Amino acid sequence: MRNLNKKILILLITFLFSSNILKAEEDIPAWILFQKGMNFYSQKNYGEAFKFLREATDKNEYPEAEYWIGKIFENEGENTIALRQYEKALTISYKAQSSEFYIAILLSIANIYEKQKKYSLYEDTLTKIINDVKKSAKTDMEYEKILGDRLIGSGLDKAIFYFRYDLDSLINPYGELGVYYLKNTRDRNAIRYLASAVIIIFSRIIEVNREYDPHYEYIDSRNLLLNSEKDNKTKEYMIASGLYKYLFYLALGLDNIGEYKESDYIFSFLSESNVKNDYNDISLRIKNNNYFSSYKDGVKKALLFIQED
Repeated sequence: MRNLNKKILILLITFLFSSNILKAEEDIPAWILFQKGMNFYSQKNYGEAFKFLREATDKNEYPEAEYWIGKIFENEGENTIALRQYEKALTISYKAQSSEFYIAILLSIANIYEKQKKYSLYEDTLTKIINDVKKSAKTDMEYEKILGDRLIGSGLDKAIFYFRYDLDSLINPYGELGVYYLKNTRDRNAIRYLASAVIIIFSRIIEVNREYDPHYEYIDSRNLLLNSEKDNKTKEYMIASGLYKYLFYLALGLDNIGEYKESDYIFSFLSESNVKNDYNDISLRIKNNNYFSSYKDGVKKALLFIQED
């Protein structure tokens, strides 16, 4: 009898202990589970990351967790499942109350479309991002056309002088859409969007230079780029923002429509850059072979080389 009571007591204690553990787990807020998931994601431990992120979404609707679950699937090459996750995150993205997050989801969706070679959807998604941001910021919807025409007529230096743009969230959509148009021989559209990305980046760099020196005066794009490379943080920003890539493609677009003087100018200071990358080296090769009979073929080969990168 005593042994039976002892067993019952042990079972009761075990039951109560287990119940407390389960209750404690149920009491863990979703945001803590999300943070645990993100910690594992940063360590590339996608199995554990998925576990905690999914637990967070099981508790309540959590757009950020849905989004990063999509990233896990994309990293594993499961693009179709990733796309479904991004679309689910987009549906409830309003709960995050962040325009940057909304844009990040659409960019991820566009990236999947590009991987799946659904180029029409890719173009539509990037265009949607641009139009949504411009409407929200109450920006001139014809901005890209006006800027592109000014750049073609007056050159990059004057375009930077007369145009300033501070919508950083549009750098990537503008730039990637511009590259897409260039690869599909829509040169004037490419110039408009690539120029828009470049102007935003240069506008930000001018602001940084003025923070360092209130008396800073913009001279020209060559001077701005080469001198800004001397500051490591600014240089890192220029690399991360895609400035070198977008300048390179902008120069190709200008060359395609016969604006040789301006394209040569951009290739020239890209080749002088102290940041060593494919665009720097190819710009140097193009510059050194400019106006030779094989020049056009060289540009085409350069474009194909960058596409494969």
